[in-house]
Amino acid sequence: MQSGSILVRVTDDQGAAVPGVAVTLTSPVLVAGTMSGVTDGAGTNRFPSLLPGVYAVRLELQGFKTVVRENVTVQVGA
Repeated sequence: MQSGSILVRVTDDQGAAVPGVAVTLTSPVLVAGTMSGVTDGAGTNRFPSLLPGVYAVRLELQGFKTVVRENVTVQVGA
């Protein structure tokens, strides 16, 4: 089975890493419809072994504006 991944890196306006951000992926290709995680001390979170398709990425942290990125495409070999 071929798969891809999404790497999320969250930084503030000064470029510093932001840990503790809730990250939610949604896509019709996901069996459960969603996947979630939290950014680590480096402000990153990786979602490995994703099926090819189109995803939405939602970032949430109390006290900050919620950010949603639509149409994030996962392609194998790209």
